[in-house]
This record gives sequence, C-alpha cells and structure tokens, in this order.
Amino acid sequence: MKQWQKPMLAAVASFYLGATPSAAAVLTSAREIRRIPYEDYSKAIPFCVTGLVTRMSITNFRLDTGHGVLAMWCKNFPIESGQIIRAIGMTAVNKEANLMTLRATNVVVLGTAPLPEPILKTYLEIQQCGEDDRMIRVRGFVNSVFEDEVDKRWSHGILGMDGGNLLFAVPVSHTSFADLKRLVNGEIEMTGVYSLRDGGFRRFSGRHLAIWPERPIRVLTHPPADAFDVPPLGKISWSNAETISGMRQRRIAGRVLASWDGHMMILQDTDDQRITVQLEESGDLPAAGVILEAVGLPETDFYHLTLSHAVVRPITNETVSIPPEPAACDIS
Repeated sequence: MKQWQKPMLAAVASFYLGATPSAAAVLTSAREIRRIPYEDYSKAIPFCVTGLVTRMSITNFRLDTGHGVLAMWCKNFPIESGQIIRAIGMTAVNKEANLMTLRATNVVVLGTAPLPEPILKTYLEIQQCGEDDRMIRVRGFVNSVFEDEVDKRWSHGILGMDGGNLLFAVPVSHTSFADLKRLVNGEIEMTGVYSLRDGGFRRFSGRHLAIWPERPIRVLTHPPADAFDVPPLGKISWSNAETISGMRQRRIAGRVLASWDGHMMILQDTDDQRITVQLEESGDLPAAGVILEAVGLPETDFYHLTLSHAVVRPITNETVSIPPEPAACDIS
C-alpha cells in the first residue's frame, strides 16, 4: 500500500458511511472506468472516485487512485497537486475533438499527501498496462522523429527501448522540432504520462508517452556528428519481423531501381536485396541508376523490407560494390 493511500482509505470509509450518489451504477474505481467502451462514454455514466491529485491545470487534472491514474476535466475547482480528493462526475464525449472524457462536476478535498516521484520503467513493464495515465521515466535511443501533420503544437518520435519501440509525443513549446531532430540516434531519458490510447483524432496512435512540460529531456549519449555513422543493415533475408522491428537505424548503399510520389524509392543494395526507402521529407528524387547511401529505420510488412524516415546522399560507385544493374528485356 502506498503511503498516501492510508489517509485516503479513512476518507473513503467516511464517505461511504455518509451520503453517496443515488444511482446504482456509479463507478467507483479506475478499473471499472477503463472497461467502458468508447461507444458508452456518451451515456453520462456517473462515477465517484477518490485519489491523489498529481497534476492540476486550468481545465483538467490527473487523479492517482492507487489502482490507476485518471485524467479528468473540470471548471476551475479550488484544488492543487498533492491533495487527496473525492471526485464526482460523469462520462462524456467531446465530439469536436473525438475525445473520451471524464467530467468532474464536484470535488471534495479530504487531505494532503506528498507526490510520488516518477519511476524508471522498462518496455516490458509498461506493456503490462499497469502504468496507464501514470507519470513514468523511460530510457532508449531516438530512432526517428516527425511533425504532427494536423496539430503543429506537437512533434512525435519513436524511442527504441530494450524489448520494443515506444511512440512519444513532445509539445513544441517544450522542445522544438529542430532540437528534437538533433537527438536522433542519441540515447535519452524522458519523463511523461503513459497512455494506452489517445482518444482524440490520433485514434490509431495507441500506447504512447506524452512528455511532461516541466521535465526536460536528459541526453545520456549524444548522437554521432555524422547521421550516416550507423551500423550497416547487412543481409537479413531470413530475419523475422520481431528482430527487424527491434533494430535501431541502419545504413545501406545501393542503386536506385525506381522512385515515385516524391518520397518513395526502391534500392538494390550491396547484398543484392531490393529495399524500399521511405524518405523523411518529400522532394526531387534521383533518376534510376543513381548510386545512393540511405539511413533509416528498418520495418517490414512480412513481405518487403523498408527503411522508413530515411535520409539519403549520393556516393560514387567506386566506394561500394553493387551487383550489376538488371538488364532490360522485352517481355511483350
């Protein structure tokens, strides 16, 4: 039992001995609330939960119930971080933002407790769903970063951890996209709120870490000065999908076989592998036959190998050994 939960238990007992909401279907735990499907949030399901306020802003707060952290929306309630409160409200859906919400309509301050420090978590630990909406710390290598195409206030990235990749989101007010790009291939530690689902228009983002504004990103190992100073991909024809998805950035050299859409290419590399290259930024593409060096994040759809979020540069054929260009033939 957490230290701050002891006074909370006494508060909960006094609450149940006193007045309680009249509705029989009132939800009283984070576990019950998390079981609600998206389609039912609009039914104004009532809740009454008790916990520690770990974060407070003008429009919302985070409530650590001891069995999960809940994000709640409110209207200028006189509460502060570090207070134990009882929150009463109902579920709702913000249709403009396609966002599932918990709207607190009343709160009662029951006491105070020290705020817990964010704990360093491994990839396996956070995948076990016990850290939803909780402030945690993680470490890993920045595999790639990209801008939010819809909301320019945010940038996103992929953190390669021991065991898998973690999607993270960073407010540009915290770290500019230019500064974030400079961290690619570096090892960092970051602190943020881990969420199982976004609930907004980024409906396919799934598990991700939203970086907390007051916690700076710590650089543990600076990235190489040359973006192309990464290990070669090598021949991985018989590697499995799990191995490929766990790789950090890799480098290949090859001949352009085809290019399209301003950001897609197929390269024939030095191991005679046909690899799709998805460029980080669109632009003028080289003609077929040009020799390039590419750095990107290996991915697979079980049939093809792709270097995503890639950057390229031209090289001379004398510096690498590439199999002969396929001869043209008449297939008519």
